[in-house]
Amino acid sequence: MSRLKQLVELAPWGRDLAMLWRNRHRGSRSFAGVFPTFDAAQTAASVDGRGAYDNQNQSKTLEDELAGIDQWFDQSDYALLHWVTQWVGAGDRVVDLGGSVGHTFYTFDRLQGLPTELTWQIQELPAAVALGQQIARHKRESRLRFSTDWPDQEAGKTDVLLSAGTLQYMPINIDELLRRVRPERVLLHHLPSTSGAPFWTVQLLNKSSVPYQIFSWPQVQAALSDAGYEIIDEWWQARRVDIPFKRKAFADAYRGLAARRNP
Repeated sequence: MSRLKQLVELAPWGRDLAMLWRNRHRGSRSFAGVFPTFDAAQTAASVDGRGAYDNQNQSKTLEDELAGIDQWFDQSDYALLHWVTQWVGAGDRVVDLGGSVGHTFYTFDRLQGLPTELTWQIQELPAAVALGQQIARHKRESRLRFSTDWPDQEAGKTDVLLSAGTLQYMPINIDELLRRVRPERVLLHHLPSTSGAPFWTVQLLNKSSVPYQIFSWPQVQAALSDAGYEIIDEWWQARRVDIPFKRKAFADAYRGLAARRNP
């Protein structure tokens, strides 16, 4: 089988056919198509028939999540942990975009101990919000808040805006997000990125097919600068996103940054 696989990959488009086969059989964390906008990717995703991203959350249970709620950490998260530790202080309000049921909050609280006087606001889809609230009640955690609404300045001052591996799923530009929220500090983590032009693809998950953005890292940097933020740290993980039959469309790394608003 391995010999056959080698022969297939040596043939014209063989690498792409092998990638497509792996995608179909693994059924998770694979990608298909290249699209100019979120809406175009959403239309393509709807044809697949797996459903929207919230389907991933609907099958989760309290017992399943409690077992590992504070264990979501690997080596690529050290930079984010460092800046959360440095920048989140007593009395601060953190807006965690796409923070699921609170994995980052519970994990970082276990590792470093977050301030006792803190508001950690998670913006999520309905199923994640419902389960996150249930978990917070079970753990008697009063620092967490959950909402399905997009954050903005009317909701209150945002000291830290955080997105850890979630902004690529959202139909909003970074510059628009910064205008709406106007956070004092910004932490972006695990953004799939390229040095070329940005694009959208469709990520194929076990129970859903969803639009997925590949960012232009120079454009991300420019958006922060144009909005009046100083980037003071960047980090990256050598992890690719390849699209079958789209050789020129790829992400070469997942990147992150820490930025603060200029006085």
